[in-house]
Amino acid sequence: MFYVDSAVLVALHCEESVTAAIRRWIARRRGPWYASEWVLTECVSAFGLKVRRKEIQAAAAELAVESITELMAESFTMIPITPDHHAQARAWLRDFKLPLRAADALHLAIAAQSGCRLATYDTALLTAAQALRVAATKTS
Repeated sequence: MFYVDSAVLVALHCEESVTAAIRRWIARRRGPWYASEWVLTECVSAFGLKVRRKEIQAAAAELAVESITELMAESFTMIPITPDHHAQARAWLRDFKLPLRAADALHLAIAAQSGCRLATYDTALLTAAQALRVAATKTS
């Protein structure tokens, strides 16, 4: 069971340096695939940033967001975010020495409490997962 980070989905829908490696990684796995509404929100944010940086056109970003939305509806089990997820994220964020961002703490809490392995290529997120003993896999 893999909880897929938003960066993975963005890279699948917009050519990046890690896209080919992520496609190979996914092709070797059958899932099951899990995500949360937060993943979709982050994907939309990431494409907005790409548009503002003029890396892609707005129309391409819209198509990518629609594609991700359809993929998640068809192939992913959506995990509802609960107050317990937020409480766990806050508890981990109180380790002020750990370079953990709020969004990443929430992803880690959702994955951990759902019994999923986090799938990401974000090295900071992988480092935090290791420090917190949350199962995680590098996708590229």
